[in-house]
Amino acid sequence: MITKTITDPLSPEIQQAGEVQPNDLLEAFTKFPWAEFSNKMKAADEKDICYSPSLGFQNTTTNHKIEISFVEFENDKVIFYLFYIRPKEVKKLFGFKTEMKQDYMSDLLDQNEDNCIKLINHFAKDEYASLEEMFKK
Repeated sequence: MITKTITDPLSPEIQQAGEVQPNDLLEAFTKFPWAEFSNKMKAADEKDICYSPSLGFQNTTTNHKIEISFVEFENDKVIFYLFYIRPKEVKKLFGFKTEMKQDYMSDLLDQNEDNCIKLINHFAKDEYASLEEMFKK
């Protein structure tokens, strides 16, 4: 099962937006009101802005999550930050020990719509190795 969350820039609460089918994730992204939220932020006092507009998906079976966060319009193109949160084994103590982190997060900054679509398509198909490759630094 995949759940969807939304952050409205002027609301302090993260909105739980119900369940969504994997084949509907791309449509949720393309129909998300990025421009409307951008205009809300421009019209608001800076102190009233709680979040950057974001759209998130979580696979509740695997506990993998992606977040797509709007940053700005630049030359009529939208710029996004992308986040991938998942359980991951990480090395500690110079690699001598490992530990399972349940909410390990990686990010990609200054991304375009095409990279968002790649992210969503990999996530919808449970292609976690492809997501790891995408977020390698």
